[in-house]
Amino acid sequence: MKTTRAEKVALIITGITIIGMLVFFIGGNTGNSEGFTITTQRQPSIEEVMRGRDAASADGSDSGPDEGRILVNINTATEEMLCTLPGIGPVIAGRIVEYREETGGFASILDILAVRGIGEKVFENILEYITVSE
Repeated sequence: MKTTRAEKVALIITGITIIGMLVFFIGGNTGNSEGFTITTQRQPSIEEVMRGRDAASADGSDSGPDEGRILVNINTATEEMLCTLPGIGPVIAGRIVEYREETGGFASILDILAVRGIGEKVFENILEYITVSE
């Protein structure tokens, strides 16, 4: 029996979810009686996203998200904002929004692999530019 791409993606997402839960429940206790902290983020404007990308490419640095790069929240971004991601055009941006509306959103950035047109190569290109939050 041959495993389909969708089944492989589902297995990967399930495995990562289980590992994440184990880390959170077993190793994540830092003495905080509440167990976790909730933070909120403001969705950046398209201009901020482009300015952040231009600044990173202008100095030739490959700074990570923690070094000033503005992340695009794939759960709330407009099609226009999604089009700022490398390799994402209007058609795939529309599919991302459609998928998000049909499924209730992305629980993990890996879930974006379930969107038709986003394969491993595109995912690798957008990985450092995307985030997921409510």
